[in-house]
Amino acid sequence: MCNNRRVKILVFVILQLIFFNIFVKAQDPNFSQFYYNPLYYNPAYTGITSGLNVRFNYRSLWTRVPSAFNTYNFSLDVEDLKIGGLGIIGISDVEGEGLVKNTTGGILYSHRLIIIPRTMFIQGGFMASYVQRSIDWGKLEFSDQFDKIMGKIYPTSFYHPPNSAITGYFDFSSGFVIRYSKNKRGKKNAIHTIGVSVHHLTQPDNSFFKTGDTHLPLKEVAHANTEIPFNNIICAPALIYEHQDKLQTVTIGMNVFKDPIYIGLWTRNKNFLMSAKKYDAVIIMLGINKKINDNSRIRIGYSYDITISKLGLETTRGSHEISMNLEFGKFILIDRKGSFVRKKKSFICPMF
Repeated sequence: MCNNRRVKILVFVILQLIFFNIFVKAQDPNFSQFYYNPLYYNPAYTGITSGLNVRFNYRSLWTRVPSAFNTYNFSLDVEDLKIGGLGIIGISDVEGEGLVKNTTGGILYSHRLIIIPRTMFIQGGFMASYVQRSIDWGKLEFSDQFDKIMGKIYPTSFYHPPNSAITGYFDFSSGFVIRYSKNKRGKKNAIHTIGVSVHHLTQPDNSFFKTGDTHLPLKEVAHANTEIPFNNIICAPALIYEHQDKLQTVTIGMNVFKDPIYIGLWTRNKNFLMSAKKYDAVIIMLGINKKINDNSRIRIGYSYDITISKLGLETTRGSHEISMNLEFGKFILIDRKGSFVRKKKSFICPMF
């Protein structure tokens, strides 16, 4: 009975994934800790805070499903003295027990426009990247290989060109953010940020056979967050909306920080309608945000997605995510005249 139930669960999940891929065509990986992975969602975040910022992110999706859905992300950005920010990003996405691999490398650039000195600015950003996809045809199994009694005993008649195992394409994204923080001397300032970004601007062909029939759909992202200090506690509510082809999600919640610990509670929904039929997951979070010295800080966070959709927690066993950020508040750069200068603290440098 137990084994039959497990088989039914796994078959149900696999069918869900198959139909999802057919109708949605393609979906970018998403992260629950989106606010600790800002460059992935909006290139305008590049260099938005002072100094050098290094980020590592790892996500394991639906750990009970008999295939690996793991995503790794690395990003680095620095605030330029004159123009805004520069950065790099690397993403590795592994699907189907290593069957399909996507590797992305990109460079980011941002430019800042001061609206109100020391209070409000708009920053626009752009990312150019190259994506390489690979597939291990040897791990695929086809129906003509199986006998009803003996199992897999026949060779397949499927033929693929030898150069179709690896494909690549260029990809482009852009966005902007608006940040506001009223300057009050002697008081901690609330920081408010809103932004919009669009990914896959050229909708590249991401198929292995390059038939021209499969294109990566546009992905639109809108986000907003604020950081409100209360004595020695900081509350940081936020939301993010993602739309790609027929898929859309809304993640909303809040982190609470009290040096050096922060905790958070979030929910992910399939649209803005807060209906129980549309709920996807509840996300719980715990982390540390610790000052190393006067110039640097480390942040390590763990989150767990509790699946509350029809798939259920027993089917998927949820999702795990780990993030690590290193922030160096003072970093030596070269200005436009070629002389070395030491970075000063940005007028808006959030805790989160």
